[in-house]
Amino acid sequence: MFRLIGSLLTLALGLFLQGCGSGESTVAPPPPLSSPVNEDWLMETGVLEPNVLKRIKSPISGRLSERQDDGSIVREGQLLFRMDDEELRNNLDSDRESLEQKEEELESTLTEWQVLTNRAEVIRNRDLAERNHAQLRLSEVTGGLKSSEKRALEIDVELAQLDLDEKVQALARQREIVERNFAPASSLLAPELEVKAAESFLQEKKTQLQLALAPPPEEQVLTLQAELDRAEETLQRRKQEQAREEHNIQLQLEGIRLELDSIRRRMEKRNREIEQVRIEAPTDGIFRVTRRYSWGSRSWVPLDIGQQLWSQDVIGEIVDPHQLTLRVLLHESEHGKLQPGQAAAAELTAYPGQSVEAKLTSISAIAMDRSDLSPISRKAPPSGQAFFLATFSLGETELPLRPGMTARIRMHLEQAE
Repeated sequence: MFRLIGSLLTLALGLFLQGCGSGESTVAPPPPLSSPVNEDWLMETGVLEPNVLKRIKSPISGRLSERQDDGSIVREGQLLFRMDDEELRNNLDSDRESLEQKEEELESTLTEWQVLTNRAEVIRNRDLAERNHAQLRLSEVTGGLKSSEKRALEIDVELAQLDLDEKVQALARQREIVERNFAPASSLLAPELEVKAAESFLQEKKTQLQLALAPPPEEQVLTLQAELDRAEETLQRRKQEQAREEHNIQLQLEGIRLELDSIRRRMEKRNREIEQVRIEAPTDGIFRVTRRYSWGSRSWVPLDIGQQLWSQDVIGEIVDPHQLTLRVLLHESEHGKLQPGQAAAAELTAYPGQSVEAKLTSISAIAMDRSDLSPISRKAPPSGQAFFLATFSLGETELPLRPGMTARIRMHLEQAE
């Protein structure tokens, strides 16, 4: 704001002096956003970057307990990181206890279900027997006599009648004997008693036949029907109660089994994570640790022991130190003067006066702010200057180049015309 006000005041003063005829304006043009570039030569400093062979991601979430030194030479299978597995093992022990408790609960519930099933079977059989008995009694009363039963009662009456006839004939013969004085009168007592007994027996059989043929009393039928209805109602009610109890037990068993499956899957996941706490090098090369921005120091620092990592975070990479490229940030004003394939020379800061042949291989398609392109400036406020990321390949050299070294690129801009 103050800079803008100052510029306006300076511009107004220059116009005033020009109007007064006091010579040329003293207002200077606004300063460029970046340093001016030589019209014939491009000279920018970049960083040597190695070819990334493998990026290493954290397979699990957790805290870092061990780490290989940044920039060290590693071999395939060598330990790079180790995650702290104490919490995983504690959680696994807790899951084992939960698994044992749920297995005991499952066994107890299965026993309860078996007892319930056996008891339900006994009660069902008893209720069925009571219902069948009430139904049989009602059918016996209301169904009438069967032809065979009726015939049996009629035969009983006929046999009783024949027995009475024999007794009457025996009494008549005995009286004839007494009348002829072949026997005393007292000898008639026994035949007379037998006749009376036969008559009583015959009357009893006839009464039985009449009662069997007579319709049952309405009160008796109603009583037996009520007993049958109560037995049927009890049977259905018990059946519904047992179905509800079995359904509840089945729901409990299903819930316990689902919890057991969940615990087992969780344990399998923890076991896999415990197996993944050791992160090894996937190939030979130089190990580089991922850097994170520290607000405390306001700088980029490598991952260190105790830091929290999340699954699939990129935590490092294996690079090939023999395949190096030079990465340079180019100001937007230089973009139109460059194209891939141009020859250049790279002079390394570590070896003054010695240069390496270079070639521009690529330029980023989109311009970005310096803070988005340069890790050094990242997390800083926007610079207001647009830059392109250019990549240069290097020719063969006997110089001991190392990743991270800086080099100044020198390129003749006329070659882009």
